[in-house]
Amino acid sequence: MQFSRILLPTFCVLLVAGCSGVPHTVSTATSPGGSSPAGPSKAIHGRVHGGQNPVSGAHVYLYGVGDTGYGGNAVSLLTAGAGQDSYGYYVLSGADGSFNISGDYTCPQTGAFSDTYIVALGGDSGSGANSAISLLAPLGNCIDAGFGSIYSVVNEVTTVATIYAARGFITGFAQVSAPTTTLAETALTNIDTSNFFTAGVANTTTNGGNGTVPRAEINTLANILAACVNSTGPSFTACTTLFDNAPTTGFSPVIPTDTATALFNIASNPGANVANLYALQGSSPPFLPDLPVAPNDFTMAITYTATTPLNSPAGLAIDAAGNVWVANSGNNTLTEFDPNGEYIRTVAAGSGGLNAPAAIAIDGSGNLWVSNSGANSISEFNSSGTAITGSPFGSTASGGLTKPQGLAVDNESHLWIANPSTNILSEFSVTNGSAVMTNGIGSASLDSPVGVAVDDNGLVWVTNSGNNTVSLWDPGLNSGAGAPYTGSPYSGGGLDSPHGVAIDSNNLAWIANTNANVVSAFAASNGAQNSSGYGSGGGLNGATFVAVDYFDNKWVVNHTGNSITELAANGSAVSPSTGFYGGSATTILSSPSGIAIDLDGDVWVTNSGNNTITEFLGVASPLVTPVAANIITGHGYGDSAVNRP
Repeated sequence: MQFSRILLPTFCVLLVAGCSGVPHTVSTATSPGGSSPAGPSKAIHGRVHGGQNPVSGAHVYLYGVGDTGYGGNAVSLLTAGAGQDSYGYYVLSGADGSFNISGDYTCPQTGAFSDTYIVALGGDSGSGANSAISLLAPLGNCIDAGFGSIYSVVNEVTTVATIYAARGFITGFAQVSAPTTTLAETALTNIDTSNFFTAGVANTTTNGGNGTVPRAEINTLANILAACVNSTGPSFTACTTLFDNAPTTGFSPVIPTDTATALFNIASNPGANVANLYALQGSSPPFLPDLPVAPNDFTMAITYTATTPLNSPAGLAIDAAGNVWVANSGNNTLTEFDPNGEYIRTVAAGSGGLNAPAAIAIDGSGNLWVSNSGANSISEFNSSGTAITGSPFGSTASGGLTKPQGLAVDNESHLWIANPSTNILSEFSVTNGSAVMTNGIGSASLDSPVGVAVDDNGLVWVTNSGNNTVSLWDPGLNSGAGAPYTGSPYSGGGLDSPHGVAIDSNNLAWIANTNANVVSAFAASNGAQNSSGYGSGGGLNGATFVAVDYFDNKWVVNHTGNSITELAANGSAVSPSTGFYGGSATTILSSPSGIAIDLDGDVWVTNSGNNTITEFLGVASPLVTPVAANIITGHGYGDSAVNRP
């Protein structure tokens, strides 16, 4: 694990002011997880800066991520210091901003829960004591061999990088915590802030060399914070303007009183008050280069390429490790990236029968299933990208695969595949790694079916782009042979060339409509049309696919608008009227197609127009991956113990 894969812990600092709860402390006898502490603690050194100015007299705290589940307290690790308050023990920064932590802290030996971070509160950057200062920086895992050699720069750049990368794990002041599950620890480990900065300076490329870091946006946000940090305090105009334009969301907005909390609110509501915030950085900002004009929004996005170039990337899926798999319809390959966008491998052209691959689904065993729109088959690969013996699978029987598109996995690990050219829904069962077609469903209701999703009742939803309806298939009817659900197909509800479909925690099917700027919502209904409404606005423009996060927010990719849209649980628009552009004044997306959410709440998008993929950092709430894992357990999206890492 790299030193900076501590982003999570850093989040606690963001909410240093205006939030409830205080960090709990670790005794010298046990760690938060109950294990023995590490051996002799290693010295930690660093410097606190506001812009280019040293911050003297800041209270510097050492924290670790909590292990009591989501919303639990972070852990104060210092056991002594220059003083102690409700946040724990602290040391003071000197006149040059430097701080030193000797061995007076406890290191919990609990894997990812040994991740640590620095929080600096208050101090003087040259204009007088300023209680609004709140800065943070990831430090590293305290059980790593190189931990004692770390020199930590704490400034606005490190604060921006940390908050955006780990935003999905914060719930309140000093409340950065995760359950001790395998997936939660994986999610923590996957966060790597070293992609974004080095020694307090924003990077231009990611560690793998294949990603473009939004350096100018990071610097712009850092400049906005620095205007307050390098001031006389909370009543100074730069601070009051920052705080007034960065309240919490909801019906009773709360105005922040410190810089890190303000930034957390900006990252949580990136489309609000952008022009007012942008103007705060002034004419001589400390961090350059910055954005030359105000961006469309303050989402933060990184675009990646691959060593073997992507070629008309279409569908994508995320596995249990957080790795991102992309189907390249233009050159018959698959590409795998790690959770931080670093290129891993390309599955060779034609391997396992790949032929214009369109969509990817991952089953409960971690195997990848790919629909081949250029052939009448589906391909299967293990988690390392090796084709399974017998792949590709298909059938020459009536009702078999014909240029398949969307596919999904159900709670019995059956595969459901849409065949738009023959109006067939194919069902395959998997036994000992071999897929056999068990059903070829031809129904009068199916008309150019494209998207497929399975809800946690095992019902199969299919979008019909040819007749603007959605069909619902019940595999349990007709003595297990299956039959259309009573009342299917459904129409209305804004359906117009429906494409992708995803299921929320209430088993509502949310459907992206390519020809209408709405997302339709349907519920299973016996004998009646049952549109549950729709979502509109937020930049919807040529919507193709939709994903649903833990809190039921909908994320839609706009192929025509070159943006992504966020809709709230009830379908109301959250993103601005243009959609989210990724922190730029003009869109960085190019004919986007597929969309998926990962373990850390990052949203990934394929760009068929320029052969790249884009990661929007921390905009969604974290989601268990692969998606099928939620269904196979029998709990589905509505079970918080399953749907969250």
